[in-house]
Amino acid sequence: FGTYNIIAKTELTGDEDASNDEAEGIVVSQGLYNSDNAYAIFDDEEFVNDWYADGTNSSWEFGKTAISQNDSIWTWATNPNGPVNPSEESFLYSPCYNLTGMQNPILKISLMYNLSAMDMGDDTGEMPFDPSSMFGIFGGSLSLWYTVNGGSSWIEVVAVDGDINEGWYTSNMMSEGATDPGWSGNTNGFVTVKTKLHFPSSADLSSVKFRFAFKTTSMNMGDDETGMGDIFGSIFGGMTGGNSIKGAAINNFIVYDCPAPAPVASFTYTNDACSGLVEFTNTSQNAESYAWNFGDGAGLDLGELTGEEGFDFNQFFGDGSTTSTEENPTMTYQNAGDYTVTLTATNECGTGTTQETVTVDMSAPT
Repeated sequence: FGTYNIIAKTELTGDEDASNDEAEGIVVSQGLYNSDNAYAIFDDEEFVNDWYADGTNSSWEFGKTAISQNDSIWTWATNPNGPVNPSEESFLYSPCYNLTGMQNPILKISLMYNLSAMDMGDDTGEMPFDPSSMFGIFGGSLSLWYTVNGGSSWIEVVAVDGDINEGWYTSNMMSEGATDPGWSGNTNGFVTVKTKLHFPSSADLSSVKFRFAFKTTSMNMGDDETGMGDIFGSIFGGMTGGNSIKGAAINNFIVYDCPAPAPVASFTYTNDACSGLVEFTNTSQNAESYAWNFGDGAGLDLGELTGEEGFDFNQFFGDGSTTSTEENPTMTYQNAGDYTVTLTATNECGTGTTQETVTVDMSAPT
């Protein structure tokens, strides 16, 4: 395994142009992980050749990332010893995975990222200056993709409704241009993220390849060439552009077939016509935890914004309804009416959701 520079040379009698007598290209040889050992735990230098990186201004390296002053661990990271490169758009590629026969493939990753930064400007020139040129907001994004056709096309791994979603981003998360999903912000150390993998029905799972896509992005608030860049640049130079972003690190990457059956959500209920009290009985199967939404909208509703590049506020903030994580909760409604009650049942392999309309009468005399 490893990366090789292949050189081909030719000679032709009477050829006086030697400039085209040689060609070269990069070939990467990687291992194949089978479904019974589809994991990569970066605990030593063995994995330096299993994965590889490329892209524009790539800062990916295999090495030890400091966790504290007393210890460090092996990771694939964007510059383990410092900030990432400015204007970076780089990729970290996994080996090929043979996932044939997996019925419920789950992906679990241990990763760390700090993709937040603020640029105070890099302004040059003389007085007077434009204050807007002093400030810009810079950040980065990290996302995961897979291919089932040798890299001819790539599909992003996003969590969808009904999936187990532990620290994963969804299609509504925003990392750049308010449209691209991906991880952003700062984990403040290593975290475990997990989601279900969805492959096209026609996919050949004997050779699945993954790649992390890393990008430093910027939104510049101005570019004044007559300002005090020499002063502000010297003060805030360490916070300029991509150089202020600490980047990302991957410690392990595991694909496994979740053995538990998917949860099936269901419930029954009884209500008191006098008081608005409703008692719920959970009849779900194969579930370990529960999330109820009683549909009363009692709190603040931030509304819904939709459009070609819009997003749903409720995706982030909820609709203000009363909720519960009890297995068999009770709910007292304040007004008569029809309420849509939603139960989401979850286990380690996924989630199941059901909805029912609960009618609260409260017309009987008290």
